[in-house]
Amino acid sequence: MTLTIGDVLGGRYRIVKLVGQGGFGAVYRAWDTSLHVPVAVKENLDTSPEAQRQFEHEALLLAPLRHPNLPRVSDHFFLPGQGQYLVMDFVEGKSLEQLMAERGGPLPESQAVTWIGQVCDALEYLHTRTPPIIHRDIKPQNIIINAEGRAVLVDFGISKVYDPGLSTTVGARAVTAGYSPPEQYGMGKTDARSDVYALGATLYTLLTSQVPPESVLLIAGHETLRPPHEANPGVSPAVEGAILAAMAVNTSQRLGGAGALRDALAGRAVAPLSPVVRPIAPAPTIPVEMRRGGAPGWVWGAAVLLIVLGAAAFLLLRNRGGEGTQTPEATVASIAEVTITPLAADTPPGETATVVNTVEPAVTKTIGPTPENTPTVDTPPDANRRVISLPGGASVTQLLAPAGSFLMGSDAADNDEDEVPVHPVQLDAFWIDELEVTNALFAAFAADTGHMTTDELDGAGHTVSAATGEFETVDGANWRHPEGPGSDLSGREQQPVALVSWDDARAFCAWAGGRLPTEAEWEYAARGEAALAYPWGESFNVQRVNFCDRNCPLPWSDGEADDGYRFMADVGTFAGGESWVGALDMAGNVWEWTADWYDENYYDYSPADNPQGPPQVVEGGKTVRGGAWSSEAQGVRSAVRVSVAPENGHYDVGIRCVYEVESSEVNGVEVASAGETVVAPDEDIPRVEVPAGAFVRGSTDSDPDALDDEKPQRSINLDSFWIARTETTNRQYAACVAGGGCSPPQNVSSATRERYYGEAGYDDFPVVNVRWNDASAFCRWAEGRLPTEAEWEKAARGPNGSLYPWGDEAPTCARANYNNCVGDTTAAGAYPTGSSVYGALDMAGNVWEWVADWYDGRYYAVAPDANPPGPASGQAHGFRGGAWDDEASLLRAAYRDAYLDQSFSLVYVGFRCAWDSD
Repeated sequence: MTLTIGDVLGGRYRIVKLVGQGGFGAVYRAWDTSLHVPVAVKENLDTSPEAQRQFEHEALLLAPLRHPNLPRVSDHFFLPGQGQYLVMDFVEGKSLEQLMAERGGPLPESQAVTWIGQVCDALEYLHTRTPPIIHRDIKPQNIIINAEGRAVLVDFGISKVYDPGLSTTVGARAVTAGYSPPEQYGMGKTDARSDVYALGATLYTLLTSQVPPESVLLIAGHETLRPPHEANPGVSPAVEGAILAAMAVNTSQRLGGAGALRDALAGRAVAPLSPVVRPIAPAPTIPVEMRRGGAPGWVWGAAVLLIVLGAAAFLLLRNRGGEGTQTPEATVASIAEVTITPLAADTPPGETATVVNTVEPAVTKTIGPTPENTPTVDTPPDANRRVISLPGGASVTQLLAPAGSFLMGSDAADNDEDEVPVHPVQLDAFWIDELEVTNALFAAFAADTGHMTTDELDGAGHTVSAATGEFETVDGANWRHPEGPGSDLSGREQQPVALVSWDDARAFCAWAGGRLPTEAEWEYAARGEAALAYPWGESFNVQRVNFCDRNCPLPWSDGEADDGYRFMADVGTFAGGESWVGALDMAGNVWEWTADWYDENYYDYSPADNPQGPPQVVEGGKTVRGGAWSSEAQGVRSAVRVSVAPENGHYDVGIRCVYEVESSEVNGVEVASAGETVVAPDEDIPRVEVPAGAFVRGSTDSDPDALDDEKPQRSINLDSFWIARTETTNRQYAACVAGGGCSPPQNVSSATRERYYGEAGYDDFPVVNVRWNDASAFCRWAEGRLPTEAEWEKAARGPNGSLYPWGDEAPTCARANYNNCVGDTTAAGAYPTGSSVYGALDMAGNVWEWVADWYDGRYYAVAPDANPPGPASGQAHGFRGGAWDDEASLLRAAYRDAYLDQSFSLVYVGFRCAWDSD
């Protein structure tokens, strides 16, 4: 309920003044009648059990905080039927926003830098708590300058750390246009660097009187960041460099923490960065979701799903300049002649290295006879192998892991507690790197992109100290100098890259056209259906693994074994240790990053189909698998799980990538499935026929709403096809899940309904929270496919190119579910007056619909005139039609949209299927 002046909360806090109010609560100034001091009371009106649990958790985290630049939390309580309340110091003073308004222009640099430095101190304190506390809403309004002239960071309460799946309102408040980094829009995981971005953006505003463009527009290339000195010539080069380093849209290139920003502002060295406005892919081919005006609703939805999406983190790829070369018959020996151009150890970022390295074929280091009792796995046929060309002349060999099932985990006598219970897992097919990523390959990536690793930016890395022989944080250690200053990559080009953070690993895999493997994918590629203890079999064998033997400097080394290496070996050296798919070094050499957050209890609730890891950030870190040169024999078992902090690199952690299988046939290889044959749908899916013939696709230059990717308008001929009359419903999708053809949606909620999928009342509503791969799998199960963009557009607008499915008249709430007429999805087919000329319903509004095509903003100019199949490759798949929260211009049948990662799912995106005519 709304509080009024004079109300007394909890018999103690008398309301004095309303300070601020939002859709989910308010902040009041109150008087503590017990201590006779002013206090701030934050109100939250969500009284659901989950909200109460989150509130209690957050209050307990915030209560112990004591820092001169933070308000003190003194009390919290819950009033049944009314709300939840957090009590903290009331900070008297003016916000930086008010001070700028009073001054009528930028603040003096010296004063602004002093205040921002104090906020850096506060953030460093927050970020080093256990667990770390991330503010997530730093902006000029939330920094108060008190009577003593000290900056105090306020408004760091529960609204920023609630589970975003609870409601859109909560999630939306974690995003502030101009100050929030891309990861707060759903493009990755927030961490300390998220606050660094926001604080850099705040300083940018203080010194220029301009709010920076939204980060998602910067990363998409639709906006550029004007250098601070252009808006204010008084900004010094050092401060400008610090701002740009803090505002790097790629987290792996951003300053690593608040302390690093404080040091940069004080004039200490900052590692060089690529320009912050440099688009990672050419702007014309970047998805266009950010053209939806201001703070578009479905972008807020990305923030709502930020934690739920977990491993579906943002992967924006560079164009690779053509098709990857695929040679299924290639072998390790056949790629020995491939040359790549790595970045030499001392080559400055952005310069081209002159060292050319030839990839050597893998060799086996023979140490002794192979135990006869150790089962081995046959090498897969060459048809399951392909070689892919990468930018800069590099290449990588990939192996096919066919769809199948296995028992994940271990109940052996030497297992760890986090390896149980053993549980069945079913996985779709995927490709996986044959070898761990080498220094030479990572150098090609760094040379091509200018990528700076976290350790390079931080100025230190976690490695084995030359002085002590133990793991320590060593100044100057990074992947180029793996043991600190004085060390380099000479002779190590074919060793696995190390000292790369989780973000660095993810960025590399994105550049290579893939992603990090889930824990389940990694373990399946290592163990197979037989669930072997080690990749090669059930018995440990020193000949087949680089582990902590007598050469290893660590206290737990095995003095009786000799694998011949102190640290890393060249990748592929232990060829006898290959897994059932042919992957090498899946035991030992270096641990390998996976996509999943680590939860020791995850196996208790992991889904059986394509598990994606814990659904939210878990204290502790990301999971690494496989063991390393630093591991005991027990630690290189394929079931071993270890948690590692993702923010930094480690001398014994490296990278292996996986890649999607887009269809049941890859390079001529029929992907076999070890699971049961899926059954056909129990019920027919209503569909309408679209006859063969031409239609007008795209928009004219005279259309004021038209965008460049809708042009040129052309006549396109299509064969006849069938398309589903409505969007796929929860009921229909659940039948596919039950039949074994589909994975459950990524989340059972809709935008405003905590329970949506699986709830009988919403069976006939469109399914949401499905990835492109999920939608494609359903349509295959239904003996169809996703429609091409051309087919979708013809089915929506008819042969004559009408603006909307029903004609050229503007949308109304009687014709379509749009513009928050309803505020969430409606039943499929509920708007018969919005039918297309062919009888297809909801092709405008309700939910966006995935299409089969890769998105390319320039495709219309080069597409064939008949049955255009879409681009041969790309970074994102398209979707069409608009959703329930979109304005009218986005419902136009010609409007094209896409998302940066085809594995992404949203509460605003569903799909419908198409079928070829008989």
